[in-house]
Amino acid sequence: MKYSVDRIEEGFAVCEDENGKTVNIEIGKLPEGVKEGDLISADNGEAVILAEETEARRKKLAEKRRALFERKRRRVD
Repeated sequence: MKYSVDRIEEGFAVCEDENGKTVNIEIGKLPEGVKEGDLISADNGEAVILAEETEARRKKLAEKRRALFERKRRRVD
């Protein structure tokens, strides 16, 4: 199952699964260095950070933000 880390609080990573369901995963059960926005895969008690997928997602979101701000700037000018 794949998860997206929404936030980390009180010893848990609050994650959203592929179906949109929110789950809390103990931070100690996740790889060291996991942070908000990371995509992780957890199967059979083993969790790994999906670094390439995370980076691709971050780039895609950054491009969407850039395009949105560019459109807003054009409207103001």
